[in-house]
Amino acid sequence: MSLSRVDDDELLKALHSGRDDTPPWNDFLNRTRAYTRAESAVFLIAAGEDSLVRATQHWCGIVQEEAVTSIPFARMHPARAYVTEELIADPAMGSARLPALHLCAIRFLDRSGTNGCVVLIRTGSAFGVSERALLTRLAPHLAIALRNVAELERARLRAGVAEDLLRRAGVIWGVIGTDGSQLAGPRPTTLSWPSGEAERRVARLGREACMKPVTRPAAVRLGDEADIRLLALPSPLKSEALSDPAFVAIGRVRPVANPDQAAALAALNGLSATEAQLALMMADGQTIAEAGKALGLTLETARNYSKRLYVKTGTRGQGDLVRYVLSSVAMFA
Repeated sequence: MSLSRVDDDELLKALHSGRDDTPPWNDFLNRTRAYTRAESAVFLIAAGEDSLVRATQHWCGIVQEEAVTSIPFARMHPARAYVTEELIADPAMGSARLPALHLCAIRFLDRSGTNGCVVLIRTGSAFGVSERALLTRLAPHLAIALRNVAELERARLRAGVAEDLLRRAGVIWGVIGTDGSQLAGPRPTTLSWPSGEAERRVARLGREACMKPVTRPAAVRLGDEADIRLLALPSPLKSEALSDPAFVAIGRVRPVANPDQAAALAALNGLSATEAQLALMMADGQTIAEAGKALGLTLETARNYSKRLYVKTGTRGQGDLVRYVLSSVAMFA
């Protein structure tokens, strides 16, 4: 097997763009399989110390899973290419039970401890020096690709958690560029404006930020109604790929109450279901009488419930209870 510089470049290009393939790394695996005359190629990823046998697996060619499950990955040294005979003969590997197939495999790590492995499988002739040399040459690039994937997945996880928490808190937001466009916002929808005039005003504020940057929080009224006001915040980051962010537009909507909030509030404070519901209704602006009536309680019973609420939550009256409930983690349920 002999690869030209062009082949090498195309293989590396396929590797580093492979996360966007469908399925992932399909082009890289197909090219590697063709260059090595392998019948199967698999790219495995496992977080931390998880067994690579239970990893996310990306296949091309004939799926021969019994060969992969027989490989003692944990005992493979990173960046060293192994062939079947070594996996069996190396005393450090133990007595691996490999099927009657020829394998060539290499393991690699990223700095966080995420494991990766590429395995080539074929029948007929054994893998030789050239195939091992190819995997060894690819090892540092495989480690870089693995690191990029791990970092992207961590960033995706952070973004997903942050978006979900903001949604649960009733926060709406959008990043406005200096060209007046909306550069980013919560998925799957962008920040929507209540009217065309409001949208045009926000875009104009973004363009004006070129001359007068937003350096401090500024309240913006987009109309007379209370629900079309927002706060313009300085952008914490600059963008190299997009229009420069002018400011972050942030607003609030009232979150929809749900039974999970009452259950969480009750569990956190030792409340009965009725006490938790009463607390949430009071935090939503209802008087003790209004909340009690909605729950089918007499005024006297509702007042007794509220007194128990103050004791159990350590609050000093209705106003303090409202503050306590609205700042509780139960509101994210």
